Amino acid sequence: MTLPMKIEFAVVCDSVRREDNGKLLLIGVYGGAILVEDFPATLLLSLVMRVRPTVQVATDIEFRVTFEGKPLVSATATMKAESEESAFVMFPGIPLQFPTAGDILFQLRLPKEKWTTVTSLVVRKNDLSPSPSA
Repeated sequence: MTLPMKIEFAVVCDSVRREDNGKLLLIGVYGGAILVEDFPATLLLSLVMRVRPTVQVATDIEFRVTFEGKPLVSATATMKAESEESAFVMFPGIPLQFPTAGDILFQLRLPKEKWTTVTSLVVRKNDLSPSPSA
């Protein structure tokens, strides 16, 4: 069975919050790479997705982040969709540790089904960092 939603887009950022007026505030949005000063690196990341349910459903959804194919964190949430209207889904403040450069995958699935990658990034050392002065 496929996910009961279409993922319209997914963004990884440093922080996300919902304002009083309902708008989302995303801070530190990443493109294709996360540049760090050195390894090991510890980051607190957030995933924001805009999804459109394809059916009315109430089901558990599993979420995980992998680094070089190995799971770093995982969680289960209940998804309840009563209409096919698009909505934002946020996973704020995900603590992650990266021992080396490599690939990060953000994935979802229904319990016991195949994982679907919603977005991916590369974490690597920032070669453009200024050298420390002697």
